[in-house]
This record gives sequence, C-alpha cells and structure tokens, in this order.
Amino acid sequence: MKSLPKLLDRIVIFLILFALAGFAAICLLRDNSSFTDKQALPLQENWINTTSGDTVSLPASLSLTKNVPLTLQFTLPENSPHPYTELYFSPYYYDLEVYLDDQPLLKEKFEPVYFSRTNGARKVFVSLPDDWEGKQLTIVITPQVQISSVKLTAPTLCFQTDALTEIYLLNLPSLVATNIIFLLGICLVVLYRVLRKNNHNDSGLLALALFSLLCSIYLSTQLGWNKLLFANTTLLYIAEFVAHLLLPLPLLLLLKNALTDRSRRVIDGCLCATALHATIQSLLFLFAGIEFREMLPAAHLQLLILVIITVPILAFGRFRQSGQRRQVCISLVPIIVCSSIDTIIHYFTNVALPAFFLQIGFFTFVVLQAFFLIRLYLKAWEVEQRSKAYETLAYTDLLTGLKNRNAYESDAEHLDVMLKRNLRYNISCIAVDADNLKRTNDQEGHAAGDLLLQTIAEVLKKAFPKNLGIYRIGGDEFTILLTYRSKTELRLVLEEVVKSLAAHRFQSLAIFSFSYGISDSTEFRTLSALTAQADAEMYNMKKHHRQEAGLIE
Repeated sequence: MKSLPKLLDRIVIFLILFALAGFAAICLLRDNSSFTDKQALPLQENWINTTSGDTVSLPASLSLTKNVPLTLQFTLPENSPHPYTELYFSPYYYDLEVYLDDQPLLKEKFEPVYFSRTNGARKVFVSLPDDWEGKQLTIVITPQVQISSVKLTAPTLCFQTDALTEIYLLNLPSLVATNIIFLLGICLVVLYRVLRKNNHNDSGLLALALFSLLCSIYLSTQLGWNKLLFANTTLLYIAEFVAHLLLPLPLLLLLKNALTDRSRRVIDGCLCATALHATIQSLLFLFAGIEFREMLPAAHLQLLILVIITVPILAFGRFRQSGQRRQVCISLVPIIVCSSIDTIIHYFTNVALPAFFLQIGFFTFVVLQAFFLIRLYLKAWEVEQRSKAYETLAYTDLLTGLKNRNAYESDAEHLDVMLKRNLRYNISCIAVDADNLKRTNDQEGHAAGDLLLQTIAEVLKKAFPKNLGIYRIGGDEFTILLTYRSKTELRLVLEEVVKSLAAHRFQSLAIFSFSYGISDSTEFRTLSALTAQADAEMYNMKKHHRQEAGLIE
C-alpha cells in the first residue's frame, strides 16, 4: 500500500501528458489551409500588377514604398458552385481600396494609432453584390509606412459565418488551454486568500497564481481570433510583450519560496534584473519608439542567462521539503524545452506557429505545479486534522464532552493576561460539585455515576450557553468561567439548575444535593484567586448539605 501514492502520481502525470499530446496533435494538424472549397476559396493565382504588368501569385513577399500605390487586378471565376457573399482581407500598414469593375466596395484608411510598426495586421470582411461572378476585382494598396518586406496574403471568397467558425475552430485548442490556465489562476488566488485568512501566507502559491494569470494573458494575445474582436491590435501587442517580459518574475518567486539556503539571494538578484529589464523595454517603447519586437533578442538573451543561473541552483540548492527539487525540475523542463523550440523556429525557420510550443510548456507547467501544490496542501490538511484531533483528546473530557483540567490550565494563562492588561474586563467563576456521586457509585454502580456526570454536564451547558469554558476539573467537580454576571443573577440560574437535576432519577436514586460557589474579578484579579474563592464557597455549601443530611455534626 505504501507504493499506492507513487502509482497515483504516475497515473495523473501520464494522463496530463496524454492530454497535452492530443492538444499538440490537434494544433499541428489544423492549420490555415484547413478551409474547404465550400467554406472559402483563396484567390491566389494570376493577379496582375498594373504598374509593371507582371503576373503575381499570392501570398507573396513585396517591398512597398510609402505613399506609392500598388494596384492588383484579378478576374473572379464564373459559374462558381458556391454563391460566396464576402471577400476576406488581411490588410497591413496600408490604405486599402477594393473595386468590382468600377463599383467601389471598400475604402479603408490606415489608422497609425491602432498599430505599432511591427504589428499592423487586421481582419476585414467585404460584402459582395449578387452578380460578382466573372467581374474584375481591383485592390489598391497605398502604404503608409516604408515596408521592406511584407507578406501580402490572398483575398478569400467566403461565407462570413463559415469563415468565422473556421477561424474559431483553428484557435479552439489554444483557447481551451488558455481558459484552463486562467481558471486555474483564479482558483489558486482564491485558495491563497483562504489560506491567508487561516494565517498560512504561502508566497509560492501566490507566485503560481500570478504566473497562471500572466500566462493566460500572454497566450490569449497569440489567438488570431482576437484580431477580429479588437480593432486596436496595439493593445494586444503591448499586453503580449509586457506579459512575456514579466513571466519570469513569478517563476523566480516560486523557486525562491522552495529554497532555504543562500541561493535565495541569487534569486533576489535575478528578480531585480528581470524587473529592471521589463521596465527599460517598456520605457524605450513608450518614449523612444523602439518596438518590443525589435528588442526581442534582448529578452531571449535575458531568459537564457536566467536559465544558466538557475540550473546550478536547481541542482545543488537546498529545498524546504524532500522531493520538491524533483517536482520543480519536472515542471520547469517543459517550459525550457518548449520555449527553446519556439525560439529556434522564430530565428531559423519561416514556419508561422506563434508561441505554439510555449503554449504546451506553460500548460504543462501550470497543471503539474497545481497538481503538486494541491497534493501538498492535502497532506498538510491531513496533518492539521490529526493535530486538531490530538488536541481535542488532550483538552476534552471524554465522558462528559466538557473541557478538562489541561484545557483549564491552558485557558487560565490567557485569561490572567486579559485581567491584568484590561482592568475593565471582568469575569465570573462558578465552582460546582455533585454531593452524592460516591453514594451513587456505591449503590447504583459506576454506570449510574457516569450517567449522573453526563446529566450534570448537559444541564450546565444549557444553563450557561454563553460561556468562556465549562471544565470538569476532576471527579464530580466542575468549574464554569463566563463573562461577568452578578452573583444574584447567577444564584437564580443555579437554583434552576438544582431543580432541573433534582427532576432526574437514576434508577431508584434522585439527585437532591448540589453544591456551588461563586466569585468574580471585581474582587480578585487572578484566576487562581477566583477559583479558590469559588471553591471555598462551594465547600461551605457542601458542608452545610452534609450537616442537613446528618452525615456530619
């Protein structure tokens, strides 16, 4: 049975990896060419550049000169099997005019405020008239910035609903992963606040929650669907790169929280350097006009340096708990490997997979870390529950369910401090004794005596529901502590208690004798003095009861 937790861990990790493999397969198999002819028809071949007379095939990489129009013409197909209703464009940094023969369909001005210099793509749908077949389509592109190389995509004949659905489906795996990470981040924030209320301030949990939220922001900016939802794509651009720059911060905090040795100081230095780097890049973008994308090599270099610094720490640093090194390494490997793959793709290939592998790495890290943390807190909760159970056994009288003498001694220290610090704070003390417990045990047996004690306890709890503590000090002696009430009021309540107990019969014996004493902190400022006075009054009453019963002269 000892190997069962390890087996469950392996099963959970296997299921996570299996889900990630499915996610990767779906993303790789679904690309922008998955439009069917029925849904859309890209207009790729036989475009004529009216300036040079050349025939162009789209998509094509072109060099565009600022304010110099480029005119392309295309003859739309006749007898199309599908009555397409829209044209779908992806304009960049240029004014776009669209004509069908001489009929203008679109005149869209480029708005610089909506775009950075390196992030200007947007999505446009243009409605077609019913008689579009066989007509000449003309698009006029007037660049508003100097572009040395722009990938001019082919317009697409489509049904807008089908195109939107297809774009949504293309983004669906990433959208699901992003939403899962976001929801995990929210759940971890809630869990952190709950633990903080219970005086468990775990910065590691907060770091993972912040990383999940930053990660979901960063991944959501990678979704092409967002460019249909947001007209101002510069906001997405800024969110993407700022989140990218800040992502190492919660990772470093998470690592620092797991460590116990001097390497924490090295992590502090890395935290400061990362925050400074993010601040400098943001200021350069806002005030110097340098694009985040142009500073991307610096961000990648910084990440490489962080990896080089943290690898020895992971290998030789001291961690708070056994097995935590293995958990951190298992979680970080997917991020390091996947981000390296994405970096290689970015610098050495022309494949358009924006942050695809990084999505997998982030998703794996967050899910694994959440799994490890939840398991850790479940174990801590079990330990805490056991501790509470042992504490209950140590401070509870098992027969009556009242507090025992250990609890009285523990509470006495706290109450003595309260009485000394606050002269206006007063409490009352009642000492209670059942006069005939020994006779009940002798005549009726110990079971009857136990029942007598349990009945006394129940009656006292009902008579004094608002109390500081009801204690069974030992045998048939009870002590009640409560916020200050006058002796006259307490005597009236205790007389009702005596009547209530006298109404109970245990087989053939009735409770007829019950002794008590009362004191309060208006006369005595220590709990020991209060208890001593109450005991003295109680023993005087007990002596009187014995004299009345003829037990003593």
